[in-house]
Amino acid sequence: MTADRWSPADLSKQRVVVSRLAQRAELNRRRWIESRHAATARVRTLATSPWVLGALFALGWLVVRPTSRRRGATFAARLSLRLRSAGASLLWLAHLYRQFQRGIAAGAALTAGPRPAEYPGQRPEEK
Repeated sequence: MTADRWSPADLSKQRVVVSRLAQRAELNRRRWIESRHAATARVRTLATSPWVLGALFALGWLVVRPTSRRRGATFAARLSLRLRSAGASLLWLAHLYRQFQRGIAAGAALTAGPRPAEYPGQRPEEK
């Protein structure tokens, strides 16, 4: 049986191949982490959107809210009353959400501080 002999050139070539494999594996790992973070951010944005929150509120309002039983009231009449009540509540929540967003924007503008006035034709060193 013959013994395997390795030349320094063969070992150098193997080192290059192994380092490229390691670099590719690290790059794939980082891409996977970035895509996972992006997907998490998209889900978080969708879950906290006003439309989803409003729909969940309306669904909870329609399913859980107890109503009084009226004699002779049909299912459609009770459902109509619930829908009108839920619609009014959603409008109220949308109004609160808009006010909250305006407050956030106003607070950000106040904490940013005053901006220096810029005049047309003014050179950057004159500011």
